[in-house]
Amino acid sequence: MSDLKPTTALPPEAFNPLSLTGRTVMVTGASSGIGRATAIYLSKLGARIIATGRDESRLQVTLDALPGAGHVGRVMDLSLSEAIVPWMKDTCATYGPLDGLAHCAGIQSMRPLQMVTVGYVQEILNANLVAAIALAQGFRLKACHNPGAALVLVSSTAALKGAAGNSVYAASKGAIISLTRSLGLELLRDKIRVN
Repeated sequence: MSDLKPTTALPPEAFNPLSLTGRTVMVTGASSGIGRATAIYLSKLGARIIATGRDESRLQVTLDALPGAGHVGRVMDLSLSEAIVPWMKDTCATYGPLDGLAHCAGIQSMRPLQMVTVGYVQEILNANLVAAIALAQGFRLKACHNPGAALVLVSSTAALKGAAGNSVYAASKGAIISLTRSLGLELLRDKIRVN
């Protein structure tokens, strides 16, 4: 017969396509809601999390819930859009390049049309759209991402389904869908996947 000898089987985690062990992922809006749930889930897959949010005490609650070690919190108000790219540079200089960025932060607000002001529209668009653009600009920097990195921008079903009093928020989230599609093509040359 053959002289083939049995080999030791590889552990199941060797074939786990969801494993993020050894990867660093920034999660915005990690102090609550979808951002917190995303940070917890990704850490369970083995990622080191850079959790960001506006509220330091709520961010600490998230950090305390993350399994594993090496997670850090970075307080940042993403409505300060001009400060995002320098903040990203500083974050990456301190913690190294990212393998992923999950942008979950945003403002969900309903207001009937007769109560909508230009200031309100600017506030929602700045928080939900301009911040996403600035994060993408920072993430694109060579020092801020590893080859094959992923940028995930969270939208909402509100972008696809109308509701009374939800026009500004829905428009901001519809813009995220368009932004994601365009960035997916633009950042391909930087080896960044955008979803």
